[in-house]
Amino acid sequence: MAIVDTPRIAGWNESHERELTAMQVDELYRYMPFATGGAFLSAGLTLAVLNDTGAGMAGMFWFVMFSLVTLYRVGIISAHSRDGGSDPAMWARLAIAGNVASGVMWGILGTLLFPATASYRELFIVMVICANVGGSISTYAAVKWAHPAVTLPAVVPPIFYLTFMRDGMHIYSALTAFVFMILVTGIALQQHRRITQRLRLILENRELMRRVSAANSSLMKQNSDLEQQAVAQTRVAKSAKDRADLLTLHFANTPLAIIECDDQLNLVAWNDAAQRLMGHRIDTLRGKPLLPAICVDGESGADGDVAATIKKALDNSPLSVRGHFVTLDRRAKKGSFHITPIRAGKDQPVRLAIVISDWRDSGTGNNGDVRQVA
Repeated sequence: MAIVDTPRIAGWNESHERELTAMQVDELYRYMPFATGGAFLSAGLTLAVLNDTGAGMAGMFWFVMFSLVTLYRVGIISAHSRDGGSDPAMWARLAIAGNVASGVMWGILGTLLFPATASYRELFIVMVICANVGGSISTYAAVKWAHPAVTLPAVVPPIFYLTFMRDGMHIYSALTAFVFMILVTGIALQQHRRITQRLRLILENRELMRRVSAANSSLMKQNSDLEQQAVAQTRVAKSAKDRADLLTLHFANTPLAIIECDDQLNLVAWNDAAQRLMGHRIDTLRGKPLLPAICVDGESGADGDVAATIKKALDNSPLSVRGHFVTLDRRAKKGSFHITPIRAGKDQPVRLAIVISDWRDSGTGNNGDVRQVA
């Protein structure tokens, strides 16, 4: 089945590539101790076979060289563990160098130390090379060229030696050996892609989780800000309600007569003082024009025309006028009218608040005394 690379997350950059490389190198060094120990054990068994088949001195020299390669591998494994992988590319190159040296040693075993006469050492050497090359695929596949670094120097020299140099042409053996080499190398590269895909998914998942965490933190901050704004708005709304309640109480309980009209001068609301002044029949005027009910026909009053002033205030600033008016039971009065236009909002119609003060009976001979509202 073909391997399809996973799509990279948005914003994938060189930093992510370096982190991916570091994860690949860490994967390689995690399993290198097992491969190194297994290769050294195979080298010890090989020394025993060489010694048993009459190649003890050459075998000892080969084993010493292989031991030096093993010491090199142990050294870089230990150093990588202490360093923490600060330069992944460098540690990958050091591991590949050790694998090349190990492959060369296996290649020497399959050429210079291959027996000139038939013996079980031939089978053992082929078997130990194939076992170490094939068995280390999973160990070295994390870094792309780490396994070919072992395979090529370990397999190619013996193929040429056994095919062309030892005792004539063996084409079928050569073809079989090349198929084995290509198969092992292909499996290693395919395994490398799978490991890379897995590590990339882990890295992308970390990045996505980081972004989700950052988004959650941002949302939590925004929620906190919104909560604070809601608390502030609630506080403002409560303050406005408290003030409205206070003004409503003031409107209802003040001894001044207060009347509210819409923009057509129809009666909308009044307080108790206005009801006492105008008469209890004021209820019948709700929604009806106010001026015809309270203005004296044909009389403007000595101090100004009340009706005209009230109408003028609709398109003007607050005005005051003193003039005559009548109550609903047709009692003539005279008082001061303080007219204030009110607009609740930009698109709201104008309303008028009319405050009547200093009212007196008109023509009753009460010497101008201010009549108190009961």
